[in-house]
Amino acid sequence: MEINVTAVERSVRLFALPTALMLLGLALLAFTGGAMDTLSPTLETVIVPARWFLAGLSGLGALWFAWRLVLLYRWENGADGGCHRCGGFVRHLEGRWGDYSKCMMCGGTKSGHY
Repeated sequence: MEINVTAVERSVRLFALPTALMLLGLALLAFTGGAMDTLSPTLETVIVPARWFLAGLSGLGALWFAWRLVLLYRWENGADGGCHRCGGFVRHLEGRWGDYSKCMMCGGTKSGHY
């Protein structure tokens, strides 16, 4: 059994932040859910909106994860990306020495927006 380290690295690069955002929201939602039975009415006015915020945070992470899945699907099926190394999708960023583009698949950088 061979492990494609490049594919693992690409998956971590694409999906680590959205997954962390989802898990953080769900964990904090579960943590605040256990305390709902013993709350005073004044504390309940704070916890209930916070729970809605945490549910929204998890939903945002799920949407971000779904978008990254779409990007990965398009890249694997030959959609034109922009990276000159792997053909993956690029982000256009501004850095210390000017504009540059960074590939979301292989991590390669190139100066300027292309």
